[in-house]
Amino acid sequence: MAAALGDAIAKLALYEPPCGTGDLDIARDEFARYRKAMNERVEANRRDAAVALFLADMVPPDAPKELRQSPEWQRMAACPYARLRQRRHG
Repeated sequence: MAAALGDAIAKLALYEPPCGTGDLDIARDEFARYRKAMNERVEANRRDAAVALFLADMVPPDAPKELRQSPEWQRMAACPYARLRQRRHG
């Protein structure tokens, strides 16, 4: 998707969902649970919860509490639907 925007994207960071086991069946199950939880949060318009879930395995446990006070958190909470859509097609 970013490649289609050409020069409009200067930098891009990619994050993988938290499916770190070596067993493919376990990884599929973990991702299915993650996707279900994300869908529930997004469909219920629980944007803060969707962002917290997205970041859960990428930042230290205390970080979401601190990040909630930042402008970046508000930007992320404004667009969890895009992240969910990316996860569905990823």
